[in-house]
Amino acid sequence: MYEFSWHMSNVGESHPLLGPLSEIVGVHHVADEDFVRRSYTRGPFQVLGGGSRGRVPGIVVRPADSDQVARIMRLANESLTPVVPKGGGGSAAAFPPHHVGHDGNILLDTTRLNRIDIDREAMTVTAQSGAILSNVQAEARKRGLHFFAVDVPVHMDTIGGVCSGFLGGGEPSDVATAGPMNAYLLGLTVVLPTGLVVRTGGGRAPTCGSRRHCTARRAVPT
Repeated sequence: MYEFSWHMSNVGESHPLLGPLSEIVGVHHVADEDFVRRSYTRGPFQVLGGGSRGRVPGIVVRPADSDQVARIMRLANESLTPVVPKGGGGSAAAFPPHHVGHDGNILLDTTRLNRIDIDREAMTVTAQSGAILSNVQAEARKRGLHFFAVDVPVHMDTIGGVCSGFLGGGEPSDVATAGPMNAYLLGLTVVLPTGLVVRTGGGRAPTCGSRRHCTARRAVPT
């Protein structure tokens, strides 16, 4: 059981969870240096009047798969340390949010969770939560498929961000005829705050005759 009280005023001191987190993701994918932590408090929407800087996290960790995320969450649960996940950084408000946790917060950066697997026969996409939408679209097009993604900002938003956001997944450019992105969601792998991994949905659809069972459709040449 980890117990600690840590404040940003403790200049030069390492975060108490630096060692355990380094064992999980590797020393090159966790950082508690001041300049790294502060770099996560400024988003692109600030220049457009999107609010002030967010709360400076206590430590930043970048997992590569759901197993590492689960281990991070178990550690955070044991030490009662708040965790704030970060996707593409397209928040229109201050991020990380000021009302969450304390100065020892763990910021979970999903940058490395970017694997994209496409099954052309089943017309499905399986992607990690940190995959950028435009990258998923590009991979789908290589195989002659169309991926239903939000319209803006497609080069910033992540799969995880839109699946947890506006209208349960944002609005594709063809929303009037296709519906929102969540209509094409077949299943999720979710890591709960306790570190328990839950898998939902039925996996690969038995047929792609109906758009309700597909996450992609064949692209029409223009």
